[in-house]
Amino acid sequence: MQRTLSSVGTWGLIPAGVIAAPEACALSLVPEPSMTFVVSTEWLASGVPVVSVIGELDLATTPALEDTLLTLPDNGAEAVIVDLLRCGFTALSGLRVLVAARERLERSNRPLVLVVDNPSMLRVFQITRIDALFEIYPSLAAAGGRDDDG
Repeated sequence: MQRTLSSVGTWGLIPAGVIAAPEACALSLVPEPSMTFVVSTEWLASGVPVVSVIGELDLATTPALEDTLLTLPDNGAEAVIVDLLRCGFTALSGLRVLVAARERLERSNRPLVLVVDNPSMLRVFQITRIDALFEIYPSLAAAGGRDDDG
């Protein structure tokens, strides 16, 4: 399995009650190791890319996922899998990126397959009715993401 790391970042907000000078307001994000965000891509032996998200998809982090999905090579793979097993939250911006990627891939007759097992995440997909747009599986193996190389 080939693996590339597309984006890594750690971010946290300034604690409540901290008074910052107006010029410091633009720097309201400070590193905090407990809030790691990672987007990585692996290619299965079949050539199918698996884009894995670790952390929360929000306004600050979705550009990394969007860039990764936009820069995937069109290598003739039958699908693209997005692994959200270690993603605990998605904001509307994350849903927008997934829908846009689905629409782009659909033009070349390739589905965007999601792997989600978090009940809260699944509920977001159901409430917004986005679950009807995607094939959603509870594991990589169920999505066909088991690598033949082991």
